[in-house]
Amino acid sequence: MKHLQRGNEETRRLLKELEIPAVPAAVENRLRRIYAELPGEMPQTYEGPVYGTEDDFVEVTPFEVKPMHRAVRGLLGACGAMAAAMVLLMGLNTVNPGFTESLPGLGGLFAQINGKNPMGTNLDTYDDLEQVSQVALAEQDSGYKLTVDEAFCDGNYVYFTLEMECPESAAEYEAIFPYNRAGSLSQEDEPYAPARYTINGTVTGAESSGLTGSPAEGKIGLAYALPVRGGEMPENGEKVTVEMSIPALEAHYGKGHEKYATPDYIPVGFEAEFEVTVNTSHNHISVGEGQDNGVSVKEVESTPGYIKIKIESPMWGYEGEEMYHFGIVKGIPNECFLYTEDGQELARNSNFWEEDPKLAGAKQGEHDWPKKGEMLEHTLGFNGAPADCKKVKLRIFDNSLFNWQYDSQGAPKPKLFTELTIDLETGEAVPSDTYLAEGFVKTDMEEYINTQHTPDITGGYMMGSGGIEPYRYVDRHSYGADAETDLNGWTHQADLYCGVDDPDLELRFYRGGELLGTMSTPAMDKWEKTEYGTYHYTDENGRDLYMSDCADLRETMQFMEYPAGPKWAISFRFYVDEPVDPQWEAENNQFTDRIEVVKKSTGEVLADNPVGGQVFGSVKSQAN
Repeated sequence: MKHLQRGNEETRRLLKELEIPAVPAAVENRLRRIYAELPGEMPQTYEGPVYGTEDDFVEVTPFEVKPMHRAVRGLLGACGAMAAAMVLLMGLNTVNPGFTESLPGLGGLFAQINGKNPMGTNLDTYDDLEQVSQVALAEQDSGYKLTVDEAFCDGNYVYFTLEMECPESAAEYEAIFPYNRAGSLSQEDEPYAPARYTINGTVTGAESSGLTGSPAEGKIGLAYALPVRGGEMPENGEKVTVEMSIPALEAHYGKGHEKYATPDYIPVGFEAEFEVTVNTSHNHISVGEGQDNGVSVKEVESTPGYIKIKIESPMWGYEGEEMYHFGIVKGIPNECFLYTEDGQELARNSNFWEEDPKLAGAKQGEHDWPKKGEMLEHTLGFNGAPADCKKVKLRIFDNSLFNWQYDSQGAPKPKLFTELTIDLETGEAVPSDTYLAEGFVKTDMEEYINTQHTPDITGGYMMGSGGIEPYRYVDRHSYGADAETDLNGWTHQADLYCGVDDPDLELRFYRGGELLGTMSTPAMDKWEKTEYGTYHYTDENGRDLYMSDCADLRETMQFMEYPAGPKWAISFRFYVDEPVDPQWEAENNQFTDRIEVVKKSTGEVLADNPVGGQVFGSVKSQAN
């Protein structure tokens, strides 16, 4: 059970550092649903300033039992605090993605174009990168100085870097960047006009940005990638004109400062205009050729700033289908990785991601989802390669934890769907096996597609997700901001799927061999139907059970020719009113460390401490 508790440290840290008194129940419930929709990548914690208003929180219905990825079980404990953090940070991330998601540099300012969709981080390796070295005009004598440093244009994007010199007074700030409209402000309430960029007179906006340095160091480096928009695209050798207007800077204080959550705005009135020559000599577009394990490369487009690869691949299944959740298609795009010949990863860029139109119905909740084995076409996007890179290596993995292998040291190794080495100039794709040296195993496409990964629990049960969380004594549904005084109880939540009409369950919760208590499903006529269409029951000890009908899930599975789905999903909330050690950790055995699932009517133990995805009881059939 220790893996269920890892998120709790994060909860307490976030609550304290982000100064959140308590997580609204609506936010927590909403994030539980969001986690059910998440692919493999999880939200990252953020150390910078945050701001927001109560209006940012959206009221939603109470918790609806949903299947969740096994990979997020350990994160469920931190979901309340993380939810609040994500909501508060949404505006800041919109203002400047580079500020909230800066990554380590690779040696030059262009390497700081990172954030969510890195582009052009390898431009420093190209000899024909243009030196601009133009100082921006300033309407205000603010003490700040801005210089356009380097620039490059591949015909589709203009990439450029800025260097900003800061006065000594700027050292009081944690971060400074061009003001670009706060998401929580209406246009009428904005203190200044946002930064504005044009290329050949057409307004454009950054699709990728980043920064490095700090006000305390006296210099800040900024980097941008702007798409060329409007009219005919410029030809090789032509010059394009970039105009930039930055009326004000946004400055944030560090943690602990009384104005930590309130940014300052510094009027600067920066204006700059510079030219850059279109250079398409490194651009290549070619028809792809070659396939591996059912994956074919159809087209390859590469520039120094980005790489786009159009592929055709079989539908391997849906992420989370082992736990009755049908998320995005397995392998695409979150488990697609591109590497240079020497092993440098070229990060994904979702701006170029185009999914097969056949998936549109799935997003809209319609029952026309692609079935396993259908061929789908996708376009994948990645950061551009270094100047000396002629070939790249594409790998697509199966990220289902249920299908992972483990090496001799116990490290997890996801199975591989495909590995293709692609020539960036010709588009030729050749199957390769460099993955073998790294301990990966390739799955056979036909065997994988013909294997049923979704269990049939007819007549039985399957363990879902769950987690352990401290709570405030005054409210079992929220968390305290002050761990030393507010954490006076804790909850162990356990979720199960039921393949029976009338669930007949008792859960026994243990700690160190001692039985702390039990919870049992009531007779069906004892469940109270809520206004949201779910069911609720409170037992004699004041502990809550929630149940939802899985009719929609069964309908989806029937359409997709999967086994019969569960009839009910039940969430058990085992509350314990006892003080929680403010320094609690998974190893101190303060919480439950074992669950028994028992058939209530007979006392038969169906499962001893089951893990997520484990099937038990009288099961009609079970997936491998």
